[in-house]
Amino acid sequence: MYDATLPGVVHNRNIVNFYTGERRTESGFVAYQNRFVKFFLSMLYLNHVYAEMTAAGPDLLDEHHEVRAPRIAELVRESTRLDTAENVARLDALDRSYRKLGGKYAAFADTLVPRRGRLLDEARQDMEDFALLIEGWTALVRASRSTRLGRRHA
Repeated sequence: MYDATLPGVVHNRNIVNFYTGERRTESGFVAYQNRFVKFFLSMLYLNHVYAEMTAAGPDLLDEHHEVRAPRIAELVRESTRLDTAENVARLDALDRSYRKLGGKYAAFADTLVPRRGRLLDEARQDMEDFALLIEGWTALVRASRSTRLGRRHA
C-alpha cells in the first residue's frame, strides 16, 4: 500500500512490545498465540485488498475526495473468495515452527490441528464482518456525533 497515493495506515513496526503479566499466564499465552495465528491468516485477505487498492489508486476517491467505502467493502468481500491454499500452507508452517520451539509452543501446535478448518472459516468470516463494518462506518460516525458522550469528552 506504499504506492497507493491515498491516505492510509501503515503499521509502525518500531514499537515497544510489552510482555504483560497476562501473557505470562497459560491462558494469556494461548490467547496471544491464537491472535498471532489469526493475524497470519488475515494476511491472505488483506494483501489482496492492499494490492487492489494500490491498483485502483485515485479511483477509490469520489468527487469530494472522500474514500468510496462501498468499493473498499467490495474489495474486502472479493478477498473472501480467494483460494485458501495459501492459508493452509501458513498453518503448516506455523505447526512446524511451533513444534521446533518445543514445550508450550509444541503443546499449542497440538491445539491447532483439530481447529484448522474452523480457523480458516473464522479468518474468512472476520473479513466478511470487516466488510459490514466498513459499510456501516459512516452511519456509525454520524450517529456518534449526536450522542452526549462525544460532547462530554471533547
